[in-house]
Amino acid sequence: MKKTVCFLIIGWLLYPAISFSQEFMDPLEEKVSPVSVGVRLGGNFPWMKYSDKLIDNYSSSVNGQVLGGVFIHLPLNSSGSFSLRPEIGFGTRGQKIDDQGVDYKLSAHYIDLNAAFIFSFLNTASVSPYLFLSPSVGVPYSGKIHYGEMSTDITDGNIAKVHAGINLGLGVTFPVYSGKERILNIGLEAGYYLGLTDNYSDMEKDNTAIALNSPVYEIRGSRKYRDINVSLTASVPLSVFKKKKKEPVIVPVAEVPVYIEPVKVIEEKECYSLEEMKELIRQEIEITGKKICAIDIITFEFGKSSLDRNSRNYLDRIVELMKQIPVSVRINGHTDNVGTPEFNMDLSIKRANAVYDYLISRGIEKSRLSYSGYGLTRPIADNETEEGRAINRRVEFEILNQ
Repeated sequence: MKKTVCFLIIGWLLYPAISFSQEFMDPLEEKVSPVSVGVRLGGNFPWMKYSDKLIDNYSSSVNGQVLGGVFIHLPLNSSGSFSLRPEIGFGTRGQKIDDQGVDYKLSAHYIDLNAAFIFSFLNTASVSPYLFLSPSVGVPYSGKIHYGEMSTDITDGNIAKVHAGINLGLGVTFPVYSGKERILNIGLEAGYYLGLTDNYSDMEKDNTAIALNSPVYEIRGSRKYRDINVSLTASVPLSVFKKKKKEPVIVPVAEVPVYIEPVKVIEEKECYSLEEMKELIRQEIEITGKKICAIDIITFEFGKSSLDRNSRNYLDRIVELMKQIPVSVRINGHTDNVGTPEFNMDLSIKRANAVYDYLISRGIEKSRLSYSGYGLTRPIADNETEEGRAINRRVEFEILNQ
């Protein structure tokens, strides 16, 4: 009857907790419980199960004891539905009988190694109900046996050196968050402990143990532990202890307008102005074979080859360019069609030579200069018009190499 009452109390504690958490859950992005370390503290209500029916008929009294432990929680799959909880625990097992004139109490204190396999059947960010199965191996380190007014310490003579059992039960975990980070897990669980090994000592079973103030007594059958247990757990995810990366501070910077100078496109043609040739050089375009045509800029008196002031100013700019880039130049002289071919050929050579001499006088090496005259043989405009003849009366600076 008392065992039944204990089970009803456990169910009464767990059912409202699970129902409340499911009704008011607020799922977050994280649903898998991370690796965590924690403690367990609670109580158990132990008794003994005897194979000797005569002894087993005695009714056990409620004998509440304290239990606890430290553990690490390890998820076994990505969803977090399966996990393992190794634990070093402590607790008290035994029995209290106050029935039919018998006054007996055995309290054995154990250090246990537990390994709880946990299955979470509803895994959310707000609540995780679960079933657990926990094999356990325990070693007694102290305790007392009371019989009436007599009392003795637990020894190897009256309790087995090692005990094994299994704890079955259910529980529920409530995670606690700071922002979106899980910082704590609070749990409530209840279980039924089933002793698997006989806890009679070897000395008791081979009739070499002697009870206090009593003769040698005979042991019949086996004696195994049972208990109902309830406990609270609290664990902290290991991620809480990791150093958080500082978020970079973004300082707004005023945009500075950048002026991109438009690229001037120079189309391919027979003659280029001096400014166009400089633009080609700036754009690093190959200029070998191209010509600078001084049209209506280098002028001569009719029938003569002497240079005027405007012509010399222009040629000074040619000198400046040649001093900036290592090029060789051929000076080509041309005329219009006024006069005989022989006269125009001779005149074009003299005018090209006059330009050649001036460039040398301004410091350009002879090795970089040459000149030719073509007379009226290479017009680039119509000689039938005054405008056309003015274009044909020109001096060209042909780039031979760069």
